[in-house]
Amino acid sequence: MKFYCFTITSLLLASILAFGQKKEILPYKNPSLSIEARAKDLLSRMTLEEKIGQMTQIATTEINNVTDPKKKADRFQPFLSESKAADFIKNQHVGSFLASFAVLPQQWYDFSFGLQKVNMANSRLGIPIIYGNDHIHGANYVTGATIFPQPYNLAATFDRKYARAMGEVTAAEISDLGQHWNFAPVLDIGRNPYWPRQYETMGEDTYLVSELGVQYIQGLQESQAAAPYKVAACAKHFLGYSDPKSGDDRAPAYIPLQDLRETFLPPFKAAIAAGVKTFMVNSGDINGEPLHASARYINGLLRKELGFDGVIVTDWADILQLVGQHHVAANEKEATRLALMAGIDMSMTATTVTFCKVTKELVEEGALPIEVIDAACLRILKLKFDLGLFENPYPRKDRFARIGSAANKALAKQAAEESIVLLQNKGALLPLPEKTKILIAGPATASKRNLSGGWTIEWSGAPEARFPSEMPTLADAVRKAFPNAEVDTTATLPYGKLGNPQAFAAKCSKADVVILALGEEPYAEGNGNIRDLQLPADQLEMVRLAKASGKKTIGIMVAGRPRVVPDIKNQFDAFIFAGLPCEAGGTAIAQILSGVVVPSGKLSVSYPATNGHALPYNHRVHDRSNAAWLFGAGEGYTTFQYSDLQLSDSVITQNQKIKVKVTVKNTGTKAAKEAVLFYIKDETRSIAPLVKSLRGFDKALIAAGEQKTFEFEILPSRDLAFPDDAGRQRLEDGYFYALVGGLQKRFLLAPKGGAQAMGKDAPRTYLQSELFD
Repeated sequence: MKFYCFTITSLLLASILAFGQKKEILPYKNPSLSIEARAKDLLSRMTLEEKIGQMTQIATTEINNVTDPKKKADRFQPFLSESKAADFIKNQHVGSFLASFAVLPQQWYDFSFGLQKVNMANSRLGIPIIYGNDHIHGANYVTGATIFPQPYNLAATFDRKYARAMGEVTAAEISDLGQHWNFAPVLDIGRNPYWPRQYETMGEDTYLVSELGVQYIQGLQESQAAAPYKVAACAKHFLGYSDPKSGDDRAPAYIPLQDLRETFLPPFKAAIAAGVKTFMVNSGDINGEPLHASARYINGLLRKELGFDGVIVTDWADILQLVGQHHVAANEKEATRLALMAGIDMSMTATTVTFCKVTKELVEEGALPIEVIDAACLRILKLKFDLGLFENPYPRKDRFARIGSAANKALAKQAAEESIVLLQNKGALLPLPEKTKILIAGPATASKRNLSGGWTIEWSGAPEARFPSEMPTLADAVRKAFPNAEVDTTATLPYGKLGNPQAFAAKCSKADVVILALGEEPYAEGNGNIRDLQLPADQLEMVRLAKASGKKTIGIMVAGRPRVVPDIKNQFDAFIFAGLPCEAGGTAIAQILSGVVVPSGKLSVSYPATNGHALPYNHRVHDRSNAAWLFGAGEGYTTFQYSDLQLSDSVITQNQKIKVKVTVKNTGTKAAKEAVLFYIKDETRSIAPLVKSLRGFDKALIAAGEQKTFEFEILPSRDLAFPDDAGRQRLEDGYFYALVGGLQKRFLLAPKGGAQAMGKDAPRTYLQSELFD
């Protein structure tokens, strides 16, 4: 009895003492500690298998539970199998998932909540998963969300606010759904029109891509509307991906190192300066060196030289492609060793977990230092802590009303309107009168999917039935814009096939104006590879018959890249490059045709006149472009007069900034927006100079008769310098030109400035000793 009483007393005393003490919080679970401290503490508690699991990303197609044979064919629907998910998480410790299907917000919520719940129940240390997706132009994988124009359309607005808005809106519309990693923006330079991903770029100009990329990254990662969540941007595809020699996706590129640094690298440098959290690597190779196995480009250039210390992820199954595509490794184990030693942090293994097995074997065999695993895992953990996933791992469902809100869609519509480029308007044919007989023909006439392109609802473009019922086709929008017109849309068969040429010619003869809505079916990545930029024969025959009818003809190109029409300027009375304006595109085009909207877009990529080799606008001075219209081309329904180009000084030193001013007057009768593009041309330099390079742009609404002054700035180390093939910046004295709107002013960069001016033929010298970094 005495022993029993003693035991009870002891237990009571222990309980009282325990009640009075604070429960210990593990350091990695303590939000008051730094991200670095939390991540290092968590890393110290992890097994090798758990670390490797964090470096693994699996497609959610592998955890779908599909029992209905009819649903089995639809890989875009999320049917979570808790048992499959638990197997990946508990046994393989997988730390990341990705997907590319479009469903309703509630479906995304249910899927994401279920997946994270399974994860938290099976992760020994309670490490939340991070979920990634390719929301390239708005929340394009959320049904009913805001879909912006494709990126190269967005660039044609020449307005930074739309890039930032797209980032902010995307973050707000995906963050509540459990998606905190967005594989955007594409910072590749769209210089090759054969490349099927040109529409995903922000144009062919390095400065334009850099500026808009920064705005998008900041909008996405700093979105206040997403709070308490955060979304990580992903700068892709590092490096030189967009200019393959064949034009095919994931194909070899041959790029001189100097050109690689001057043309392709700056947007990625700008992204790092803007705080981008992750990078994705080029699936191809440069000069025979696959990027996924390149220690020179990843650990050397990206990590050491540029100082990026965030997460680097592969593209889809690209470690395996070191075996199957590049043939630089004999098997998956060797490919994995090459990629991880090069600097890859996470493998988008996509559909297998053999990466986990071979990586563990490499460490245990001593072929892969554990320090490589620890460094990669630490970066991934830091990203998860940075995004607040440990405090907010689960999605929420109380803010669905803001997804696809009227305000967000209004922004996307404005961007679409300003992205459409009027390239030709003979005799002021446009805008069209209210009462007219219109014939519309071609593949984009009644197609929502053609207006949108790939990465919209489905990876390679969704079938027509999956698009919102309220989204108008071009034909729908033209009928609405011209209620008093006769609009005939019956001239072509589905997919734009010509059908009966005689019947088409007869319809042309009865119309006042023929609108040819030309272009391409949607595609993504390799299934958009082509060998011929020229439009298909059926469409070219439509052009020929419309021209032969003698009726006024308007061409509208709806495509993911400029497609060639022989002798294009003589085939049409008016020509519009619509690109891929997406959900509001039909309305935007129709309102431009009617004059409700005054076009203000300018080409973000040059438009080739012929098939064959194509060059961007800023090629080397001794090369020749075959463009029908160069980058920056675009007309409107009014006229602008540029005058009074002024420089604050005509002779400057390397440390001196100069101001550039130009006056732009609207000399027409309509208020309109004008994008003012500022270029610099180097007269001579030790490495053959470019024809000219964009160094500034601005856009403003100018009323009829009004004039506005636009200002730019020249900083020599930023705007006049250029890299050599080793990456050293060269700043050479000599003459330059400031170019705006057809005006130009010559100025001199001299060693001592002031009155010390060089003669035109004097030898150039490097400033600041020889080179500067």
